Amino acid sequence: MSRGHVYHRRNLILLVGGNATSALGTSVYLIALVLYLTETTSSATILGAVQFLAYVPGVILGPIAGAHVDRVRRVSVIVAADVFRGVIVIVAGLFGLMTGSMPIALIFVVTVLYGAGSAFFLPAVNALVPEIVPAESVKRANGWKNGLQQIANLAGNAVGGVLFAVLGAPVLFVANGLSFLLSAASEAAMRVDERPTPTSRASLFTSARHGLRYVRDHRGAAWLIGVSAAINFVAPPIVIAVPFLVIDGLGLPAQFVGFAFAALLAGGVFGFLVVGAGRNVAGFGTLISALAVLSVALTAGGAILGPVPLFVLLVVAGGAVATVHLIGHTAIQTGVPRFMRGRVYALLETAGMIAAPVAYLVSGPIVDRLDGEFAPLFIALGLAIGGVAVAAFSARSLRILIGRTSRSGRGPSERRQPRIFVD
Repeated sequence: MSRGHVYHRRNLILLVGGNATSALGTSVYLIALVLYLTETTSSATILGAVQFLAYVPGVILGPIAGAHVDRVRRVSVIVAADVFRGVIVIVAGLFGLMTGSMPIALIFVVTVLYGAGSAFFLPAVNALVPEIVPAESVKRANGWKNGLQQIANLAGNAVGGVLFAVLGAPVLFVANGLSFLLSAASEAAMRVDERPTPTSRASLFTSARHGLRYVRDHRGAAWLIGVSAAINFVAPPIVIAVPFLVIDGLGLPAQFVGFAFAALLAGGVFGFLVVGAGRNVAGFGTLISALAVLSVALTAGGAILGPVPLFVLLVVAGGAVATVHLIGHTAIQTGVPRFMRGRVYALLETAGMIAAPVAYLVSGPIVDRLDGEFAPLFIALGLAIGGVAVAAFSARSLRILIGRTSRSGRGPSERRQPRIFVD
């Protein structure tokens, strides 16, 4: 094995291991946060406000964060973001341990600051993957990275409630913060030869506008952002409806709500690992097929709702969403020049952070009005995704971008793409 392959494997293990560690801590933390707010406030409004605040920093800072990521060493950004989020959560947890409570105002501040750190972390870590593995291994690396994160989320969801009952929220806040510090230590140990980006004379706002112009002029990237936003808009109604569907619609015990979300995560694990490992499943046809499968699953599941169809629906939906996510991210990583990659990723994350809270805001009243009759909701969501699949199928620029990266194992080289937006 060559020295280069040893470094690639070492860096990938350090990145994936660190991310999985923080994902486990975060999943437990989120369960603890929801249970703590439910226990202390009994207010769905407070829960909704926290959920909304989690997205706000990404929407505001996303484009600027992407511009910053494209100027500096990305390893430095992800390490700093993990340390920042870790310290914020540890401070909140220690405050709770010392005072016996965590005021709602403190939860709001932690949520906003946590979101700000994530706004820098997400574009940086996704843009870094092509720097630490060969181009032909990018999809496989994404599969392992996201698959192990899903497994960590599944484990955290499984034990989060029990740990909350035994240890309490402040201890779990501290534990989550420590998981971020461990992740940062793992990431800092990577040895990445990041190519220097030309020193920019433009402001961050100008650089962010250059990212918008790039997406406008490269329609394949714009289509990927649009598909991602559509997925983020469809997911919240399912998340909100599932607990009511399981308990009220199907008459199952409350613990089956956890099983339902576990089925969704298990489908995601399957999608990431199987599609990520496949040699000939990264193309345009696979993307369209995943959207079509998601559409059929939602529509059929809505028409024949029952315990078994619901769990099959959730597994299939999780796998289809993971496949779309994996192919889209791989296409950006291998098809967008390095100097622009952070900004494109930031726009993708920003689009999702706009779509998701809007969907949450409109989904609650819709679910309440359905009064247990959820078939129309799932059928409508299935038809909407079907429309996205048809529109994406007709997008020649998207076909070219994904087809080029899947055939060659790499996207267009930076030498062949004019550096029209280097600041």
